Amino acid sequence: MLFNAIVSTVLTIPVLVMAWAPIPKHEVIYGAVSLVLATIVQVYVAGPWYISAFNALFFSRLIEMDLLVVLSTTTAFIYSIIAYAFLVSEKPLSTGSFFLVVLSTTAAYIYSIIAYAFLVSEKPLSTGSFFQTSTLLVTLIMVGRLVSGFARQRAVESISIESLQSSTAILTDPKTHEEQEIDARLLQYQDIFKALPDTSIATDGTVIAGTSEVDESTITGEATLVAKSRGSPVVAGSINHSGTLTIRLTRLPGENTIKAIGLMVDEAKSSKTKIQEIADRVATYFIPAILIVTVLVFVIWVAVGKVIRGYDATTACINAMTYAISALIVS
Repeated sequence: MLFNAIVSTVLTIPVLVMAWAPIPKHEVIYGAVSLVLATIVQVYVAGPWYISAFNALFFSRLIEMDLLVVLSTTTAFIYSIIAYAFLVSEKPLSTGSFFLVVLSTTAAYIYSIIAYAFLVSEKPLSTGSFFQTSTLLVTLIMVGRLVSGFARQRAVESISIESLQSSTAILTDPKTHEEQEIDARLLQYQDIFKALPDTSIATDGTVIAGTSEVDESTITGEATLVAKSRGSPVVAGSINHSGTLTIRLTRLPGENTIKAIGLMVDEAKSSKTKIQEIADRVATYFIPAILIVTVLVFVIWVAVGKVIRGYDATTACINAMTYAISALIVS
């Protein structure tokens, strides 16, 4: 993700400079360079979004927000191919307001290609090129995802689960009171073990003898020492301070508080944020609704074109298609 964000940024900067900087005008050359750079950004950087959308749809049976991007991209791309075919046959389509509402990444990119084609043919469009829009939007999305990834990684790394888990425990025989240092993983339910001063408590349990103060800040975040005596619960990873505690095990090392935290951290690393889950749930209903709206827009504008504006069927359909694509893309 870091590499992709860097690539996107490096390729976007020259496009922005050529689009906005007060430099000598060489529109054809700038358009050609911008076309190449924007194509790399569109294919290399934004390409994985298409893969993830189709994987979620076909393998997980989930409709995610990326799918809406894919739908609008595919529709605009197919329309652009048709428009280019008409352009080659010297019968260019009238694109109407399509250029005014192209705000999404792919639409801006495709429009830039068309605008550059008109520029090369010495018939530049009045609205100019939007290569900078497509590349800048992709770059901003990548930077946002990169920042989110770094924030999550730092939060995960701040919790060193393995260092909190004690590797050994002092097992006490309740009959002979003999003590033996063993691997903490060998502890069983109802075993009795000791926590010496300034040592980590091996696993969750209940104090059956002794008094002490325990530092539970690594688990609870509270820096104040907690007094422990007979009957008090203790958690794995906390640090015993002044006295010696005799503890009866209540949770195995593989099931204790440290293990539970570790599982939650692993789940957080691989799961989506709550807002992402909400967005995906909304997308399940939003995307079909948008498709219905797109069809309605097409039908309505065909009717408007034929009945009110007096267009023939072909012109009315072409005009309605641009509005329908606009509705799909803006959504």
